[in-house]
Amino acid sequence: VKEHLQPQFGSLDEITEIYPSVFVCPLLCRSFCREIIQQSEIYEEECGLITLGKRMEDYSFSQMLEELLTTHLLPLIFHLYPTLCGKTLLRHTSFIVKYTIDEQENMITHVDESDITLNICLGNIFKGSELYFSEKIGPNQEREIYAFNHIPG
Repeated sequence: VKEHLQPQFGSLDEITEIYPSVFVCPLLCRSFCREIIQQSEIYEEECGLITLGKRMEDYSFSQMLEELLTTHLLPLIFHLYPTLCGKTLLRHTSFIVKYTIDEQENMITHVDESDITLNICLGNIFKGSELYFSEKIGPNQEREIYAFNHIPG
């Protein structure tokens, strides 16, 4: 896994807090991102399966994900969120989600039901691919507070 990480990953100098508790840092090399996309496309073709969101474990990425998480990401997560995590994460779920302009022009705003969410852009940057972070201002009311343009890797 280490050979697939960007050289500057892990350096605290490369981590930027773009909004309170929202961090950005380099993670995966572009070549590895392309490899993940290719493997997921091969799997989808072989299985006749094309979905918007598929668990990475279904693509046989379990071992790679476990090593990435335990060896490289957990120390960083515990450093950035010391009071939230303690010393372990109870569970994790990883998805590959394929967004296309033709199919998802108006994505529904949703809230991840997790303490921590890690988003990795595997593909290209395109208009409309922003991540939006919002805060609750009352029951069933949210206010958009920050839009972030994905950066591959």
